[in-house]
Amino acid sequence: MTDAERCAVLLEELTELRAVVRPSPGQRDRLAELERLTAKAPRPTLSLADLYARLRREIEAAGGQQAWARAHGISPTVLNDVLTARRDPGPTLLDALGLRRVVRYADVRSSAT
Repeated sequence: MTDAERCAVLLEELTELRAVVRPSPGQRDRLAELERLTAKAPRPTLSLADLYARLRREIEAAGGQQAWARAHGISPTVLNDVLTARRDPGPTLLDALGLRRVVRYADVRSSAT
């Protein structure tokens, strides 16, 4: 496993632990360890499909959209709008997933011009 792959695995575990509403002492210790291990690690970017997959996993783990929305202070209607692509994920939802929006630009001009 490469360092980047290991980092991605640790970051995923970190995100899952952050979603635990009442972590046990062992989970809190692991969370602190993961925070330390990943503090300076380069963060991989996710596609929108990856974001939706993560959101759906968390919703399933929470017991449904209503439960997840309630646990994170998000309107169930807003959550459903995001899941059906009628609305972009906002800061509250991104924060609940441990994510932030990053804008990237690619140079499409050839270096010869």
